[in-house]
Amino acid sequence: MSKKLALGALAGLVAMAGASAGLMTETVYFTYDDPSGEPLELSYTAGSGAGDGTITFTSPTAIDLVVDATAAGWGVATYSVSLTMDLTVGTATSFGGVFFAPISGSFAFNDGTDDVLFGDITDGAFLTFGTTSSLQANTAQASLSMAVGGAVLAQFGMDPNQLQPMFNVSWALSDISTAPTINGDGYLSSFDANTAFVGSAQILPIPSPGSAALLAIAGLISVPRRRS
Repeated sequence: MSKKLALGALAGLVAMAGASAGLMTETVYFTYDDPSGEPLELSYTAGSGAGDGTITFTSPTAIDLVVDATAAGWGVATYSVSLTMDLTVGTATSFGGVFFAPISGSFAFNDGTDDVLFGDITDGAFLTFGTTSSLQANTAQASLSMAVGGAVLAQFGMDPNQLQPMFNVSWALSDISTAPTINGDGYLSSFDANTAFVGSAQILPIPSPGSAALLAIAGLISVPRRRS
């Protein structure tokens, strides 16, 4: 076989293997619904000259965290979890009626045995307009690192190496007790609220045995032969 034909065959095999293996990333979603009503589970305490503001979360009942991996062909699983949030909120700025403040810290969804989903936020965004507010962070802006726990990995047969560093999290705040303003020290004023959550992660699906074999054959063809 000529070198040109061999390279053409290799390119074809690699293309077939890549398409068959589904090497394009798929999205896994993590969500919980806003419980609404009393008690308001998220509390924001305004910062002052003594230090930054803080965000904490306390719920008297467990949260149903839904992990939707349908796009990857793995289905859906629901975990009964508690949520802890340890976030600090910096001084706020205002533009066009929208308040912005940076947030940093950590969060974790725990099922009583293990952290199901957890992460660290660095310079995420606390955005608020009237009684509409949200907490946001993502890896595209280098403001979020995130991981899933062993329960999720076991449930879906997921390898940690399949997780790609492309994560997003967002908490939508509702039933805000008092519309935020900026206090004399430059921080958003205190309030309580309910929350709903959407997070996402990009994963590489596991190649099927057939597509893995194609990749192996393509690799063998690509190895140059030694001349005798």
